Amino acid sequence: MGAVALLWVACQGPPTAPAGSVDAGSGAHTGDGAVLDTQGGDSSESHGDDSAADAHAQPAMPLQPDWSIGELLTFGQDGRSGPLKVPLPLARRYLALRAEAVPASPADEACLRFVDVQRSDGEVWVGADLPGAATATLGDGVCDDCPRPVSTQHGYALAVFADPSQGLAGAGSVQLRVQLRHCATDLALPLGALGSKITQVRVQAASEAAVPAAAQGTLAVVVARGPGVTVAGTPAAMAVMAEGVVAAFAPAHVAPSFQPALDLSAATPLPAILDVSSPASPHLVALQAAVDAAWQAQPGALGALQDRRVAVVVLWPCLHHQGPKGGGHSLAGFSSRIPGGGRVGPSASLVVVATGECGRGQPPTSAELGGTVAHELGHLLGLYHSDGAHGLPDASGDADLMHSKHGRIGAPGAGFSTLQRSVLRAHPDVTYAPNTGF
Repeated sequence: MGAVALLWVACQGPPTAPAGSVDAGSGAHTGDGAVLDTQGGDSSESHGDDSAADAHAQPAMPLQPDWSIGELLTFGQDGRSGPLKVPLPLARRYLALRAEAVPASPADEACLRFVDVQRSDGEVWVGADLPGAATATLGDGVCDDCPRPVSTQHGYALAVFADPSQGLAGAGSVQLRVQLRHCATDLALPLGALGSKITQVRVQAASEAAVPAAAQGTLAVVVARGPGVTVAGTPAAMAVMAEGVVAAFAPAHVAPSFQPALDLSAATPLPAILDVSSPASPHLVALQAAVDAAWQAQPGALGALQDRRVAVVVLWPCLHHQGPKGGGHSLAGFSSRIPGGGRVGPSASLVVVATGECGRGQPPTSAELGGTVAHELGHLLGLYHSDGAHGLPDASGDADLMHSKHGRIGAPGAGFSTLQRSVLRAHPDVTYAPNTGF
């Protein structure tokens, strides 16, 4: 998987919602469970940040959807927040919810997850997770028995509930809670466990009108190159990588738009082998700070990176993951959240892609790197591994980009399945022209 952080412009939401409810927003504007990949850069000589010549570059950044001002919920001793009711508008392409831990700290070991999510008509989207309950797979971070899966995320949570083919049907409301969980093991935590300082959570909501299946969407992407990265080091090599990503998303009617690249080589005091064992890893926290600084130094940059809706793909020589039960291995990519989204708390959604050999036999080519980046962007937009419990494989059994194994991802003709495409299209960070709504 690749590495991504999606971020927003803070738009003013509707007036403050009544206590115990959140307005999902008007949708007037068009619009993180850690996941690891062990699937398999090109040896092009690096010539610095010369990618401004990239033919895909488009400097304009779209706005985020209208997020509600939000509601502040207090955690009980069992580590679950009080209930919150969110209006569910009719014929929307998604209902997005995001939560920020209060106080927010990169060092806090408590993560957040949405639980007890149920429609007003009784339909359960996410079941109740009782204190002390563990997921089926230690450290997986994904709700294994949820009709609509949600992930455990560090300091901040995002859930996108959608029926992309027709939009969310039927007005009403959704009630939910937020639960504290241990980031490394995904065990439910009582209030104050492990020295956590989190006592409250702010929850916001947004929605947008449904769009026709053939409407063209756009995803803004920024590539950040780390020190020692030679793959995608020239405009020609980067174009090969970008073309592979664009081709993978074309059948979904989503066009990745590559912005001028960020160069992290000058101000990144991080090792060539990056520790991505946890979204709270000091390496990842420092990497995010370096990305933010590089963005601010970009000519014409408007506002902080966390205030823009951009998918940031970080290219780094090597990635290493140490499991909660011991043992470690190199990774082709890392995605800190499914789905990803802009930063509200201290750490953004982040995807990092390895460009070196890193013990896997040989480094990827620019074309292979394009497939890995597309795979990671798929996670960012809400897709799980197709060979896992929450995958959406092609009914024909054909290889698809979201398979967990490198050989399947690199298979000729591999792409996104029909169901996977509909999930990609529903994410708030895929934008559509104002006249494409029904």
